[in-house]
Amino acid sequence: MSGYKKSRVARLYNLKVKVRVAEEVNEDIIDNILTALLNNDSLKTGDCVTIGCKGIRLNHTPIKFENGKVVKIDSFQKHYQKVKERKKHKQQTLPYRVSGDIAIFTTRQKDNSVEFIVDKEDINKVNEHVWTYHKFKSGNDKYLVYRYKDAEGKWKTLSLSSHLGYGKDYTHINGNPLDFRKENMRLKKGIK
Repeated sequence: MSGYKKSRVARLYNLKVKVRVAEEVNEDIIDNILTALLNNDSLKTGDCVTIGCKGIRLNHTPIKFENGKVVKIDSFQKHYQKVKERKKHKQQTLPYRVSGDIAIFTTRQKDNSVEFIVDKEDINKVNEHVWTYHKFKSGNDKYLVYRYKDAEGKWKTLSLSSHLGYGKDYTHINGNPLDFRKENMRLKKGIK
């Protein structure tokens, strides 16, 4: 792709759209596509049209023309719908129930549900992220973690233990790595 271009049609109608084209696409083809999109009321300010050797996309959705009308290609629509659902799921909080002074959260480990316990006052802190039960390649330990990309695009891992203020130097008194109640956390032996 050569980058964004301003076509004659875009200038004529004073459209504020981004047109990204492959180097081998000539300006007449670009104008014909934009005219067809305008005639179908498919183009509005802020839209991005990508024209390449493999087809046309309007705002990242593949489109084609049938009988002069713009038609979205369904197979890609289903794919983008699944991507949207995944993103929506990532933004949700984990389900939990309160029992006395504790909250019991449910998360997933592949196909299984996993429950973990925190103090009632830590509910808001836990709900800041969606936690998953993860086994690391080195060792047999499993942790509740939140994975994210930092500003540089590198993957980072935050453990629930660290997020709640315990860190690596704490251990679970009852031996249950899914019990994060304050009364169950203590410094490891030999650490002051």
